[in-house]
Amino acid sequence: MRQLSEAWDHKVQQPAYPDIVWKLLLARWVELDPESAIKCQKRLNYWSIRRFCEETWLDLDYETALAFFLNGGEPDYRMLMPAVARRNPQLALQWVKEDPQAAKSVRELMDIWCVRDTEAAISATEELSGRVKSTALRAIIKQVAEKSPQRAMGLVDQLESVNERETAMKELLGAMGRMDPESAAREIAALPETRLKAEVFAEFVKTKCQTNPEAAWEWAKGLAEPQQRHQAIHLAAERLAKGDPEKLLSLFEETGWEYARLPPQSGESVRHPGGSSSSGHGI
Repeated sequence: MRQLSEAWDHKVQQPAYPDIVWKLLLARWVELDPESAIKCQKRLNYWSIRRFCEETWLDLDYETALAFFLNGGEPDYRMLMPAVARRNPQLALQWVKEDPQAAKSVRELMDIWCVRDTEAAISATEELSGRVKSTALRAIIKQVAEKSPQRAMGLVDQLESVNERETAMKELLGAMGRMDPESAAREIAALPETRLKAEVFAEFVKTKCQTNPEAAWEWAKGLAEPQQRHQAIHLAAERLAKGDPEKLLSLFEETGWEYARLPPQSGESVRHPGGSSSSGHGI
């Protein structure tokens, strides 16, 4: 095996996928002599092989491998986080709180922890602060949105900055629009009349158009609220036409030419049939 490792510099350029060969070799090597296998893979300076090798040892003998990695200088938290988060998320949380390098992997921690115990993951964010807490909450919101949109909506309010809350709200309502359009429509309708509402509604319309453009067109024409109807018809027409100028013109002839212009507050860039664009004016 050591002779094979010596041949790396000479052979790596030839095979199409040398990393596969090395993974097979090192997986067996880790079983026989993990410390020498780790020393070998460090010489390869190949991230995917290194992570595979170290995760293999953690799977085979978690306690011994973890002690080795923690006592061998500066720990690589990016590599350790998945294995530790699955087995001991409280330890991973302690790392995040105490070490800035570990804090960079807080999203990965919360992705794993949230699947295992959502409420525990949410409670853990109370021990965090600043950007680290916001990153953790965003990861949880993304996970929770698929199972409990209302729960996720409450977590959005915990984000500290306006920009973070707006971004998370867009992502959340976008996910709701795909999974539960009726609930998403109600949530959007309840938002105050701001730029955020116009942007979220535009994304909602686009999602409906991607799913079924013809149905989205009929839905847009039937909206009761004038501002939303105007915005939805304009966006649905653009997507239903699929770049065909004649189709686009015929759609606006059907609804009225006032829908060829978006409401100014929507801020949407409008494509002209010829391919150019403008902000909120023209077709």
